[in-house]
Amino acid sequence: MPNKAVVDIHSAPKGAFFLRILFLLLWVFCLGSAIGVVYSTHQSRVNTQALEELRREEIGLRVSAGQFRLEKSSLASYPRVETIATENLNMGIPLSSETVLVVRN
Repeated sequence: MPNKAVVDIHSAPKGAFFLRILFLLLWVFCLGSAIGVVYSTHQSRVNTQALEELRREEIGLRVSAGQFRLEKSSLASYPRVETIATENLNMGIPLSSETVLVVRN
């Protein structure tokens, strides 16, 4: 009388092997999807941090640009240029006898 506890693996239905392979593939795809979500979330956080740093830098550059425009306008003001011309360069408004009119033909 044969022992009934021994199971022949070749006697298992052929659909069971297909289901095991299908289950394994689904499990691998699920794991890959989870890793993809983790990677995507990480990249999103890294990019968000970089964006915030660039925004802070933009604000600083805007402040500097405003200060430079203010400095430029104060350095190029007419009274300042006139003061430098008269005091440092000894320039002045010419007399009418020192004025020469150039006519172009």
